[in-house]
Amino acid sequence: MDFCDKLVYIMGELQLTSAGLARKIPVDPALVSRWRTGRRIPKDGDTITRITTAVLESARTEQEKALLQTLISNYEEEGLSTAEKISRWFFDGSGIQTPPVMRPSQPAGVCLRRPVPAGQ
Repeated sequence: MDFCDKLVYIMGELQLTSAGLARKIPVDPALVSRWRTGRRIPKDGDTITRITTAVLESARTEQEKALLQTLISNYEEEGLSTAEKISRWFFDGSGIQTPPVMRPSQPAGVCLRRPVPAGQ
């Protein structure tokens, strides 16, 4: 799963709109839309930190918090904060400061938007 797939999934689960996420970060809602479609990927650590913080703050119910814990359960390295674990989940452990660029096999603008399998 790519960043855009995971962003679409988590925003849906948290009932977070592009405009709502954009307000929390803050960025232009069109940029959030480009992240969701896979046309852009956030690359700087500050933006990634703001996204993960917004996701954490948006998880208000016990069910939403439990979902986040399930998603990050594979990232149990010592000393990582919950926000860092969410960043790792978004970028498959490639590192918070240097997330992967669009894979060559996936043209820009292609986002699979499929449900996240259990445990990922």
